[in-house]
Amino acid sequence: MRGLFVTGTDTGIGKTTICTGLIHILRSKKIDVGVMKPFASSDRIFSNRFRSEDSYRLAMAAGSGICDKRINPFFYTVPTSPFIASRIKHQKLPSLKQAITIVLEESRRHQYMIIEGMGGVMVPITREYTIATFAKQLGMPVVVVASAKLGTLNHILLTLEVCSNYNLDVAAVIINMMPREPEKPQRLLVSSVRMLTGIKSIFAIPESNSPPDPKSIGVMLNNRWQKLKSFRT
Repeated sequence: MRGLFVTGTDTGIGKTTICTGLIHILRSKKIDVGVMKPFASSDRIFSNRFRSEDSYRLAMAAGSGICDKRINPFFYTVPTSPFIASRIKHQKLPSLKQAITIVLEESRRHQYMIIEGMGGVMVPITREYTIATFAKQLGMPVVVVASAKLGTLNHILLTLEVCSNYNLDVAAVIINMMPREPEKPQRLLVSSVRMLTGIKSIFAIPESNSPPDPKSIGVMLNNRWQKLKSFRT
């Protein structure tokens, strides 16, 4: 299965924004892209067609009429991990085997998959497995999205340590929403992570005064990440 698994150091840091940018640039290269966010939760239903706003944004970026349940088969109406949400709502937890099967079925329909995780890598899906376990079973390269806020270096290093422990192939680390006039620690963030981890594909996406659109994010990703420039149908 060809694709990328997009995870983060936290929730609310722009994983979906990065995913939509990746989808846009891949589609601009005439690559058929499938999208999924297998696990999602929210305190409200987003619309009549999409339970999750993230699913809606992924579908719009992909430009397809794909139904919500194919993008997001496991949804919980409490904004927390599936493990906790299922206890609160008395919902059945998904099995790892079932989740992997659904992703594999969807991947057969497309040349490339962009799959968005939920929160960070240690979000518990059940008592037995986490997002990291799920990513390992998929066997896809991982993109880690982080913020530029205070404490992010610790969060990045912890996330990368978990990825290493699970033998996940980290393809890139993306610092999202970097201030246009960063303070000195923020200016040193990319080079510091590179020095501390040895990962070369680390770069920042600047914050925007307006809601970021897939095209602008895609162009910035393509300009900063050599891997994307080599993609062809």
